[in-house]
Amino acid sequence: MRIVYIGAERVGLACLQQLIQMGKNMVGVFTAHIEQVKALRPDLVTIISRSQTIPKEVLQSARLGCIGIHYSLLPARRGRAPLNWALILRSKASVINVGHRLMII
Repeated sequence: MRIVYIGAERVGLACLQQLIQMGKNMVGVFTAHIEQVKALRPDLVTIISRSQTIPKEVLQSARLGCIGIHYSLLPARRGRAPLNWALILRSKASVINVGHRLMII
């Protein structure tokens, strides 16, 4: 399986390191400028700790879809620093959102 990783920060790095340690076929690693993802023909795209919205063409480029982690409730707390904003806004709770989009072929 051809996997593309998009991400940043410590948690993202830990996930990437685990994928590599497991011997997964990582065909691309991106922290910015993700326009080239489609050219890699990925089967799966993983998105971890990415603060910008992922373009639709990148999301649709993976044969099996994308799996991602966001550290707050979506769409209400989309964007950068979701945990910081939860603290600033004195939220009583927060969530870790794990999402998967399976493409129908």
